[in-house]
Amino acid sequence: KQNTLNTNMEKEFVKEFFEDLDFKKLILFLDKNKIEYGDIFILYYYRMLCMLDPGSSENYFKLKELFLKLMTKLKDVEISQIIGTLEFVVTYKINRGQREFYSELFGLFDMEIKNRIGQYSNNNNVTAFKFRNTVMVALRVGELDWANNYINKYRKNLNDESKELAEYAMGFLHFEKGEYEKSIDALKNIKTDYSVIKVDMKYLLIKAFYELGYDDSVISQLNSFRYLIGSQKQLTEITKEKGLNFINLTTNLLKLKFEPNKDKLSVLLQKINSLNLTSDKEWLNQKITDIHFD
Repeated sequence: KQNTLNTNMEKEFVKEFFEDLDFKKLILFLDKNKIEYGDIFILYYYRMLCMLDPGSSENYFKLKELFLKLMTKLKDVEISQIIGTLEFVVTYKINRGQREFYSELFGLFDMEIKNRIGQYSNNNNVTAFKFRNTVMVALRVGELDWANNYINKYRKNLNDESKELAEYAMGFLHFEKGEYEKSIDALKNIKTDYSVIKVDMKYLLIKAFYELGYDDSVISQLNSFRYLIGSQKQLTEITKEKGLNFINLTTNLLKLKFEPNKDKLSVLLQKINSLNLTSDKEWLNQKITDIHFD
């Protein structure tokens, strides 16, 4: 408890210090006196602001602007740190429903690869977490060819324990191409200890079986997904809430597929769009529009 108290006090001290700092005067001072590394100081100032308030878009875009301007002055470790902060902010926003930031996250991932930053330097191994996130974000923004090239190029950089992630990624790619049977087949032999990967696979299987009209399999996977969320202690509360929202919404969608009702459909559509913590909102909306009335 004492350590937690000290950490909170230190964070509040840092936050208050930066909030009280007259930044405009500091910028004028640095510019007037041509202080060496003044621009680097400003860069790290905005990095600190982003970490203290990841909800601020203004701070994010200012940090990104300065980073792109000063990247050639930075050491490799500093570049990785700034990229990490930018990705943290964007992920924070996405997890709170700001889906327009998926394109920002894809741009950051693409920048890492093109500039051989972090895990992409010196032909290093790519972690399962990085590989998974990169493919998922590319597919989310419709970059199917890019995702396919990434999978084929970097599957060899996965360590032996994560090699099957390439097939996992291909499963999602097949789904986005409308190849639902291939999507299901790609996941058949995958055994993983990663809780997040297990969750991803449930989302995919539920959607693929729904698209194929295998309603009994959809119901089975929904029940299995609910059990998975309750049994995996490693999952974050946000992941659990998003998963349960998806399960409940898809269950209602399936009921309306069997017994269409315009009023209930309208209520479900409103609920889907009112929840920030809902995965695959676009897919759910599309499936509602596919329901026909006699």
